[in-house]
Amino acid sequence: MPKQDGQVQIESPPESVSNGQTHAGTSDMQVVMTPTPVKTVALVGHAPSTRDMAPYAQGEIEVWTMNDAFAWIPRADRWFEVHTPEVYQHPARRTQGYIEWLANFKGPSYMIEPDPRLPTAVRYPVEFMLAKYGNRFSSSFSWMIAIAIEEGFNRIELYGCDLAGGTEYAHQREATAWWIGFCQGR
Repeated sequence: MPKQDGQVQIESPPESVSNGQTHAGTSDMQVVMTPTPVKTVALVGHAPSTRDMAPYAQGEIEVWTMNDAFAWIPRADRWFEVHTPEVYQHPARRTQGYIEWLANFKGPSYMIEPDPRLPTAVRYPVEFMLAKYGNRFSSSFSWMIAIAIEEGFNRIELYGCDLAGGTEYAHQREATAWWIGFCQGR
């Protein structure tokens, strides 16, 4: 039976040869534990309380962020803009230069409907996620956590995720709490 990461494999000792006779090892068994490699992603939001604590300098950890974090984030591997064009193009909702910056971003930019001005825009698999998890999505963090799970990340770190505002974040906080619980139960 081939060994897979994170699983226990029971092996028989190798056959031995003595006096020209081959003997299969039958009395001694050994258990081989293979540690599961940790695949980590840091999801970074805008809350200044912890966003600067993200592991930006650790290249082995992917950093994902959202919206117009380009104004302050030192590194990101993936971008999430899951709002409608009416939101992300509105001057009061995004920092000036956001679309121009995102057009030059080298990593994938996940969007509900890709903007043709953004060469690395990728359509987020909304229908798949809704079919699999139900309507548990109310914020960028929800969408980010779900795709991290689907891609096999076994460590998901949250930074800048206070969701402490009044009306806008109240329902977002509940869904994010659900996803955190879902991850902990896996």
